[in-house]
Amino acid sequence: MPSGTEREKGAALVEVLAISVAASIAIGIIILKLKPVQKIVPAAGAGPVVVLGEGVGLDIRKRTERADEVLAFTLKTACRHNVSVINTSVEMWRVLNGRWPKEDLSDVARDRDYFPNGIPRCPVNNTPYRLDPVLHRVVGHEHTEIINPFEETEKDAVIRKKIIEKPPGKKPRKR
Repeated sequence: MPSGTEREKGAALVEVLAISVAASIAIGIIILKLKPVQKIVPAAGAGPVVVLGEGVGLDIRKRTERADEVLAFTLKTACRHNVSVINTSVEMWRVLNGRWPKEDLSDVARDRDYFPNGIPRCPVNNTPYRLDPVLHRVVGHEHTEIINPFEETEKDAVIRKKIIEKPPGKKPRKR
C-alpha cells in the first residue's frame, strides 16, 4: 500500500493536469470571443492538440450561441407572463376602483396589494410597462425579433422526414 507522501504526489499530478486542461479551455474561449475563428497552421508535433482545440472551440461557440438564443426566448416568455399579470391586475383595479389606472401604472404601483415589490420591468430590455389609453392593455412588448429556438426548422423537418417517414415508392419488407 502506498504511503501518504506517494498519494500526495499523485494527487498533485492530477491537480496539475486538471488545472492545465481548464486553463487551455479558458484561453480557447477568450480567443474565440476576441477574434473570429481562423484556420491555425499547427507547428510541427502540435497537430492533434491544435485540431482538438479548434474542435472544442467551435463546439463551445456553437453551444454559447444556442444558450444565448434560449436565454433570449426565456426572457421573452417572462415578459409575456409579466404582461399577463399586469393586464389581470389592471382589470381588478377597474372592478375595485370603478376607473382605469393611469397609463404609466403609477396608481397600481402605489397600492402594494397588487405588486408588493413594485411593478416589474421588462426583462428583455428593462423598459417599463405602459397601458394603451383606449384598450387599457399593456402595449409594446411583443419582442418579435426573438425567435423560438425550440421550433422545428426546415432542416430539422427534412431530417425528421428522412428518419421517421418511409421513402416514397418503397414497400416495406415482408418477414
